[in-house]
Formats: sequence, C-alpha cells, structure tokens
Amino acid sequence: MLNFDARRYVYDKYTAYSLGTEYALFGGPETMSGLSLRGGVNGGAAAASAAGAFSAGAGIKLMNADLDYAVSPEGKLGSAQRITLKKKF
Repeated sequence: MLNFDARRYVYDKYTAYSLGTEYALFGGPETMSGLSLRGGVNGGAAAASAAGAFSAGAGIKLMNADLDYAVSPEGKLGSAQRITLKKKF
C-alpha cells in the first residue's frame, strides 16, 4: 500500500506533504494473523531535514488483536515512540 497526502496552510503560507507505505510480510487485512512493516516521510516547511522527517513502524495481528509500534521525529523534543494495542470484539 502507498499513500500520499498534501495539505496547504493558507494563513501560514506553506504546503506540507506526507508519503507513507505499508508492506504485509504475511497475512493481510482480512486474515486473523499477519506482520506488516511501515515507513513514511513528512516534508514541507515544517520538516527540518529529510532524515529528520522519516518515521517507521511495525504491526503484528494475531487472533483479532493488533499490536502496533511506531517511531517518529518530534523536532527539538527528539523522537516519539508509540505502542498501540487494539482488540476487536
């Protein structure tokens, strides 16, 4: 899967864009288990450099539960790491 998003901030007078991809190593959206790798880049006036705008993550799906991990830059604050657990009933 490949996604692209562009946003124009009229009052701030700049355009920001995002490009991301997800690759399913096995499984898929309709299966009960799987492993996915994700990566993306943010650009525009808000991104300081191409290396600082890169984000990455991975996801595991098992028995209708999703466990996702992501790391992304947060400017002067360093990087943010996120872990999400989602269960479908």
